[in-house]
Amino acid sequence: MEKKRVLFIINPVSGITKHKFWVDLAIRALHETYDFQVCHTKYAGHGNVLAKEAVASGTDIVVAVGGDGTVNEVASAVVGSKTSLAIFPMGSGNGLARELNIKTKIPHKSIDALKRNEPKPVDYGTVMGHPFFCTCGTGFDAEIARRISGSKIRGFLSYAYLCGKALFSYKHVNVTYSVEGGETITRPVFVLNAANIKQFGFGAQIAPLASVQDGLLDVTIVPPINFLQAMKLAIGMFTHTFHKMSPVETFKCTELTVTIPDDAPFHIDGDYIKRTENTFTIKVIPGGINILT
Repeated sequence: MEKKRVLFIINPVSGITKHKFWVDLAIRALHETYDFQVCHTKYAGHGNVLAKEAVASGTDIVVAVGGDGTVNEVASAVVGSKTSLAIFPMGSGNGLARELNIKTKIPHKSIDALKRNEPKPVDYGTVMGHPFFCTCGTGFDAEIARRISGSKIRGFLSYAYLCGKALFSYKHVNVTYSVEGGETITRPVFVLNAANIKQFGFGAQIAPLASVQDGLLDVTIVPPINFLQAMKLAIGMFTHTFHKMSPVETFKCTELTVTIPDDAPFHIDGDYIKRTENTFTIKVIPGGINILT
């Protein structure tokens, strides 16, 4: 039987875990089952280019070796194709990997997933022409993404410090939104987030009721709050009770249309993006990507 083809796309500067040991271990363990190829990214967006080439050539599995940014680049090229995605989580947050129960830092489960080769159809979202697999939104989380953009900040403590510092100067965002073409609402928000998975990363859950297989987005809205309320909500993220806390509002939908000001930040899977649109629609694509879990 012809061996299936697997491409490892490695971000050599991602996160805090050395990738080489785990990739080499996978190749040694599974060389009789797969033909392996290894590529390293050389610039932002290179993972997407490499993954598109792999899909076009009929590669069976593309493995994203890195953090959520690398996963987004690679997965964005795999959606809607016959190629499956696998993840070796080597970043700091690793939101999607955690959601799929792929152990981080010591990703032996990633090797097990390759060995089993049982792809699972998973939902993803789209906004402004960009796929997302974890979360997207505007407000405080997007402001943190903007401040981190271009920096070398890594790890939970660095993120926590930056969040605490930003709380003293952060202002709310005025948003207008409608759910699935319904009533239009305009209001100030601390956070407006659309989630495909439960968490941002690090185990901090913004949408504890989210599922990657329910065909729905989980929208979380937090109105303007003070510093003490923000600290309580932060605790709620790690105790997985965020959705039950006041003044958090949550709902599920398949489509959300949002309008935000020119200067409002926006993030996709934790990466700050420079928008060209003020009004846009966030949608879910049910079962649109196959992932080895």
